[in-house]
Amino acid sequence: TGDGRARVFRLAIVVVALCALAGGLWQARSFYHDDAYIALRYSQRLLAGDGLTWTDGERVEGYTSPLWVLLSAGLGGVGVPLETASRLLGLIALGGLVAFVFRVAGPLALLIVAAHPGLVIWSLGGLETAGFTLCLTIASWLVCRELDQHESNSAWFAGCLFAASGLLRPEGFVAGVLGSILLWRAHPARALSVLT
Repeated sequence: TGDGRARVFRLAIVVVALCALAGGLWQARSFYHDDAYIALRYSQRLLAGDGLTWTDGERVEGYTSPLWVLLSAGLGGVGVPLETASRLLGLIALGGLVAFVFRVAGPLALLIVAAHPGLVIWSLGGLETAGFTLCLTIASWLVCRELDQHESNSAWFAGCLFAASGLLRPEGFVAGVLGSILLWRAHPARALSVLT
């Protein structure tokens, strides 16, 4: 029947997507970007009780992703080696993105995400790329849903995710402002919940 064929086709796309994802992760398994060690240095010093510092003496902020530094330090604080912690965070974020995209957009979107070399490689690279992409994707989807369905709770949650994306990468705050402007134009009272 038509429904049976459609199910088989969807399943085939999911299998191909998961195979592409697994193959990409396997191929990139030894990749770790040297810039990730900057964040890990701050995480290491924080865990040692020296605060968010690079060295003793003058305090200089040399990281652009405070949330990633803190999350890595959090995992490091429970015994996970810092390099492993940053890779684990990237893989968790990639897994969350894959699950979210599949749930809201279906198998073809899953295939696009799973086969995207940048996302797959950078999820293992120790940097915040996958986490930023996850937060920004869900926040943007929530803003669109708020505009369509007028759900005030989703605007507040979108604001939290835009804030998280801004703490992962500075341009996340710009995305939050743009999301707020879109909501403001459609629903001025609800837009405040993204900003607060």
